[in-house]
Amino acid sequence: MTTSKDTKNDRGIALISVLWALMILSILALSVMTVVRVQSHYASNIGQKLKAEAVADAGIYLAIQKLSAPGAVRKLPGKISSLNLTFAGKDIKVTIIPEDGKIDLNMSHEVLIAAALAYNGMDENEATTIAEDIRNIRRNSSEKAFKIISDIRQFKGISGQLYSCIAPYLTVYSNRVGVNYSAASDDMKAMIKWADKVRWGGQNWLEISGGQVSSLVSGTRSVLQQTGSHAGKAFTIRAEIALNDEVKVQRTAIIRITGNRREPFWVYKWESKYQNADIKCKRIDEKRLGFVGY
Repeated sequence: MTTSKDTKNDRGIALISVLWALMILSILALSVMTVVRVQSHYASNIGQKLKAEAVADAGIYLAIQKLSAPGAVRKLPGKISSLNLTFAGKDIKVTIIPEDGKIDLNMSHEVLIAAALAYNGMDENEATTIAEDIRNIRRNSSEKAFKIISDIRQFKGISGQLYSCIAPYLTVYSNRVGVNYSAASDDMKAMIKWADKVRWGGQNWLEISGGQVSSLVSGTRSVLQQTGSHAGKAFTIRAEIALNDEVKVQRTAIIRITGNRREPFWVYKWESKYQNADIKCKRIDEKRLGFVGY
């Protein structure tokens, strides 16, 4: 027989159960709302980045148009150039980097490759050995031995840190034996001056100028000496947009200007890259290095 006391206990338990159920439902509802807000914020950020990438792509196309235009060589000389452009209300910083100011892994003299490795901290004998290995691989290859610059990481001694430091010096698109000093970055010019100072490979680097195919360095007489068009030359074009103080969107393309109206440019690479911390590179100690010959 059920007493009134038992009934009250059952009602109390039922009430507590309902309250617990309501609390759990409230927690679940709050969690769902939080997830929705987070996803909405995430989707908004993704949307902003996608829009910024599209605008950055437009910046690259505008730079290509300027490089392809008649008389472009006078407006954009064959050296590293910067453009400040605006598209769809966004400010775009565009940097144009000629590939002939870099060391071509498929074409450049091994002295150049070894010098760049040693300048960035590799043991000089090890740098010489890797450069000679690259030369031998190229001689035994019926086509381009190196498709992308990261192929150099196959060699023992090329750490991730060293590769990050050496990558800006390298290309597989210039098709040059030497480096065009006019088109080189400040870091490349510093390396060349260092190599000249220590007579790396027995070469008097900075006295070699002009356009000889066999030269290690050409174009040292004037950074504005170029008078022809940009046709046939490859460039890295980097477009950067700041979304806020912390987030930057960057698009990078490697292209070749053809001079052909139907197909004015070729695209080798087109990618997104978000701003990362600067890599700390260990440069050579000039007092430590002795003469290295071939």
